[in-house]
Amino acid sequence: MPVYEYCALDERGRTKRGIISAQSTKLAYEKLRSMGLYPTSLNPTGEEEKEGKRRKGRSLGFIVRSSASQEMVYSMRQLATLLSAGFPIDRALDATVEQIKNEYLKKCMFQIYESIKEGKSFASAISAFPHLFSSTIQAMVVAGESSGTLDIVLEEVANLLEEQASFRRRLQSSIAYPIFVLVVGVAVIVFLLMFVVPRVTLIFSEMNQTLPLPTLVLIAISNFIKTWWWALLLGALVSIAGFKRSLRIKRVKKRVDAALLKFPLVGGLIKDIILARFARILGTLLKNGVPLLTGLEIVKNITSNVIIREAIERITSCVGEGKDMVIPMKDTGVFPTPMIQMVAAGIESGSLDRLLIKFSENMEREVSARLAVMVSLVEPVLILALGIVVGFVVVAILLPILEMSQLVR
Repeated sequence: MPVYEYCALDERGRTKRGIISAQSTKLAYEKLRSMGLYPTSLNPTGEEEKEGKRRKGRSLGFIVRSSASQEMVYSMRQLATLLSAGFPIDRALDATVEQIKNEYLKKCMFQIYESIKEGKSFASAISAFPHLFSSTIQAMVVAGESSGTLDIVLEEVANLLEEQASFRRRLQSSIAYPIFVLVVGVAVIVFLLMFVVPRVTLIFSEMNQTLPLPTLVLIAISNFIKTWWWALLLGALVSIAGFKRSLRIKRVKKRVDAALLKFPLVGGLIKDIILARFARILGTLLKNGVPLLTGLEIVKNITSNVIIREAIERITSCVGEGKDMVIPMKDTGVFPTPMIQMVAAGIESGSLDRLLIKFSENMEREVSARLAVMVSLVEPVLILALGIVVGFVVVAILLPILEMSQLVR
């Protein structure tokens, strides 16, 4: 249903601004009049957004969850507070929408509010926005509505979003500096080879002097890059596109994912990040009343890594047959022994949800610590490597100059 931004006067002459959904502009005017408002302006939210909603939904949802995740968290917390205070869901949503500043999130929440006014449940209304409310959140909301604890569940949703955003920020901040150093270093080296070196070596070639080997190598590399930079760039783009296309083949994707998990240092870190997320989401689902089988069905899609996803699918299949999940966890060879032991203890004590969340917290702390150590090792190696390359360029340029100065003497 189209969404319109309006500016209107109420019966007391006060200006009111907001958004409203209607099938057409005429119906939007009629809807505002029925609310006791006299519109002075009514504008659609934009053709580009309406036409590109499906195509842009996932990316916009990602932006809302990452860069504007705090507002999403705040909205869920406010909803939970109002519901616990006895507000009905429609009034709670109406009050929450007014406080949202992110335009995209505000329009989506307003459409959810409109759906609830039409008689839909909150779980049914948010299912129209999977890019904002993941299958995990939808399952939690369904469980909360069926048990009458929606306010508690929404507080848990806010906690889950906040913890995921915090972990993501820690990972991003850890790798930001090495990436920055690498990008700047490569840019400086390319600039030297394409613009500085050709001008300096032009002087040497005009003097018809025999050049040292390092200088000849530098000139050859510089000429190659300056002449064939477009071919190198095109080859890199084609290689990246071909690699991405080959990943659509299941056999190739499985081999790449298996190799990635076995890659020294990085592979173990990637696996731990995925397993920490698996444990947190499954534990949160179980804590909020979602059955184990349903929870496993949801979390098997948390990663694109085929190896880990197939392992989770195998566990899900065994649980669906009424078997214990500990044995298939051991058989997959993916899950670490401490996690298997914690799951076994959780099943035996009836506190699987609490122990899974505890394991995820421990794993996230361990991942952060390991990543910090790796970055502290990578940074000096990266700087040293870039220094060696720049040093080679400087030496290759200075050698002919030194030789000429000796001849002058």
